[in-house]
Amino acid sequence: MTNIGLCRLCLATDSLQKSHLLPRAFYRDLRTPGLADPNPIQVLPGKTDISQDQVTAPLLCRRCEQRFSREGEHYVLLNTFRGPGKFRFFEALRKARPLPRYHSGTAYSGSAVLGEAEVDRLVYFGASVFWRASVGS
Repeated sequence: MTNIGLCRLCLATDSLQKSHLLPRAFYRDLRTPGLADPNPIQVLPGKTDISQDQVTAPLLCRRCEQRFSREGEHYVLLNTFRGPGKFRFFEALRKARPLPRYHSGTAYSGSAVLGEAEVDRLVYFGASVFWRASVGS
């Protein structure tokens, strides 16, 4: 069934996609293998449940979905935890030097660790999640 409506980003009337609040792959990564029910815990008003349900809404046209994927989601998914020994963000932080003016040793320059373009992609991704949460119902 095609859902025709107003894309909340470009405001064009088009076929709306099943937009995920977080990329679909993140939901898979939230599963805990080895448990009888490996699905993530969801906290909803009035109840807590273990479920594989994903937060989705008919929100964006295909072009805008692809924009979010191209400008941030794909990059973040490639660099977050992908299994044992596959965590590029963590590896970059392990090699980085903390900023010397912070005695806790836990503050880093994002552009020094990742590069300016990569920080822009990370910020774009974060902003896109907040934006989707604010315009969705």
